[in-house]
Amino acid sequence: MSERLPRYLAAGLCALTLLVLARPSLGADPPATFLNRDIYDWAGEADRRGAELERARAALRLERRRVRRLQLQVRKQRRDLHHRVDPSLRYGILLASVVYRQSAAALRRVAWCESRFYLWARSPGGNVGPFQFAPATWAGTPFARFSPFDPVASSLATGWMWQRGRKNDWSCA
Repeated sequence: MSERLPRYLAAGLCALTLLVLARPSLGADPPATFLNRDIYDWAGEADRRGAELERARAALRLERRRVRRLQLQVRKQRRDLHHRVDPSLRYGILLASVVYRQSAAALRRVAWCESRFYLWARSPGGNVGPFQFAPATWAGTPFARFSPFDPVASSLATGWMWQRGRKNDWSCA
């Protein structure tokens, strides 16, 4: 047999020795031995670590809320940048309202509804531009030689169609 004891036997002997040393005397109060003090120290350490853990969790929750708030602010700023009216679209809408005697507010409302003022908007159905013209519809306007992404041409084509009674081609009108 080896000269060294297996670990579990050595641990058991140490524990047994500690129990014998800490055993109270008969008829007397248990003495405050080092074993009892260690147990209380360990319990206090566990309480302190638990409190530290709770503080860390609370700080993490606050940090997550702050990050979420910042993410929402960035998303809103991106959306606001995306929704600003391009000056050429604003000019095209005013020009179409004057030339074709249509409401500039109604034209602006339709451009917002269809593309959120995004000049390069494309729908899954193939409609393009700020007023979301279908290629066949665009080809039937007097502005077909221009790009449907051109905000002035697109605004004028919309005003032209509305003047001819085709306002119902847009669900937002």
